[in-house]
Amino acid sequence: MFKETVQLEKLRQKIEDTSYEAGDKTDYLSYGKPSPEQAKQTQALIDKLNAETKSAQSELKQILETLRTQNPQIIEEWVNYHVSLLNNIINENSAHKDAKTRKFVAQETLEKWEKVRAGEMDYVNINWHFLKDYKDYVRKINEKSEISKVVQSATNQATSVQKKEEKKPFWKFW
Repeated sequence: MFKETVQLEKLRQKIEDTSYEAGDKTDYLSYGKPSPEQAKQTQALIDKLNAETKSAQSELKQILETLRTQNPQIIEEWVNYHVSLLNNIINENSAHKDAKTRKFVAQETLEKWEKVRAGEMDYVNINWHFLKDYKDYVRKINEKSEISKVVQSATNQATSVQKKEEKKPFWKFW
């Protein structure tokens, strides 16, 4: 994975986090019954977070415009990464009561990523309720900064399991 792809994802997550926090603080103002001083401080924080979100969105837009002309393969990799994860969700067989809704939300999110690919959108928010596992997975990859570290870890675990299995007597098949 290109380091620029990871940087794009970090910026997308920054936008997601700051807008979520601003919304959370807005809920606090609406339902938390803060004192006048707390309300004033919270409103100042909301304004700061909204400004950070707008700034990060502007930065993302500028980066994507540059990449579209200079390194479009980075955008392709970023979009393809998300599309592949969403396709897994869309194709999963689940009897869970929310499976249809989950697939619908995944399909909507996939369509937004295709708009990013086409240059019609710059930012895609990931639903924290129906796509929580996808959102968490993307964050774990990002925390490691490189997908190769995650792949190496998985390879090491598989090798470790194989070695444990090799130590079993031949007649133990369980």
